[in-house]
Amino acid sequence: MTRSLSLVLHQGLSRWRQLISDDAIRVTWTLVPGTTDVQRTQIDVLRRFGSLQVKVDSHVLDASSSDSRSHDLDGLKLKRGIDLTFQVSVCNTNFCSAPTPSEASARVACEGGFFLIVENEASTGCSACQPGHYRSLEDPETSCVKCSPGRYQDDTAGGTCKNCPVNTFADATGSSACKAAPAGHKPNAERTGVDKCPAGFFSLGGSDTCTPCQNAGEYAEPGSGYCEKCSTGEYYNETAKACSLCPKNTYTLSGTIGIDGCTPCQNAGEYAKPGSGYCEK
Repeated sequence: MTRSLSLVLHQGLSRWRQLISDDAIRVTWTLVPGTTDVQRTQIDVLRRFGSLQVKVDSHVLDASSSDSRSHDLDGLKLKRGIDLTFQVSVCNTNFCSAPTPSEASARVACEGGFFLIVENEASTGCSACQPGHYRSLEDPETSCVKCSPGRYQDDTAGGTCKNCPVNTFADATGSSACKAAPAGHKPNAERTGVDKCPAGFFSLGGSDTCTPCQNAGEYAEPGSGYCEKCSTGEYYNETAKACSLCPKNTYTLSGTIGIDGCTPCQNAGEYAKPGSGYCEK
């Protein structure tokens, strides 16, 4: 957005303007009627240090440039974020006006990834946003913005944040790095946190997916980092969330899932104690 300032000058200049954009300051002036034969125009750029004003740059325009009544100061050649004032003088063959100062300051905006430093109500420069933060040109200039959950910024001077890559998440604002999902969990769809692996699934960690238990008789509680198996003569009791003994006259050679996995003794005269791995006679 371009901003316009109108300032009254004297001694040869009736008024001038500063048009301020992100990368340039345009100084436009009007000569007092009767001023003729302008040979040279000088624009001084001043910066305040405490009670002192120090000239940091100067632009001298020849007669042909002076006739244009305007001059663009290249923002790339001015230090960004510094409150600057200006003074203009014109000379003809016989006379030079005294330098006439502006009554207001102007500055070149900070680039994306940088924020404006303000000290004692004066802009003194731009500083880089730190990791975990960013600033785009659409954001307020006086501060950086924390990355939102699910995003991160690992560099300084970031103009935006990055999405967490696969197998990772960021559950806090202002993250400079994403974290690997812990064992028994996987990142949620937004990568703003983690979800537990469901029952019967496990994860060693650092993965976007949970893996189902593969071997017969194995089980996994929600949020497990590995699969388990009940011992001989036991079955996994879903209600108790633990291994239970197969009832009498049933058996299992290896752990099983559910009481239906305990096999009844088949032959006449056979029996089995609770928790047996075989039938006896």
